[in-house]
Amino acid sequence: MTIASAPTLEEACKLAVADFIDLMERGRGMSREDAYLLASVAGDLRISQVVDPWMTVRMEVSKAHVPFPFP
Repeated sequence: MTIASAPTLEEACKLAVADFIDLMERGRGMSREDAYLLASVAGDLRISQVVDPWMTVRMEVSKAHVPFPFP
């Protein structure tokens, strides 16, 4: 799961997805394309809050799709 906050909901979504892709690349050794595909197929964007001036979104993927634990 990655979490991102930004002034707009769209920006927060883009940041959360980009952070997830980076995490899969660095943490799992996936290619950028495979990480993007995983996010597209198995990812779930959830709005965490829209009350503050900044919006917060989290990008979630089930552990079943990332079978090995992070070091």
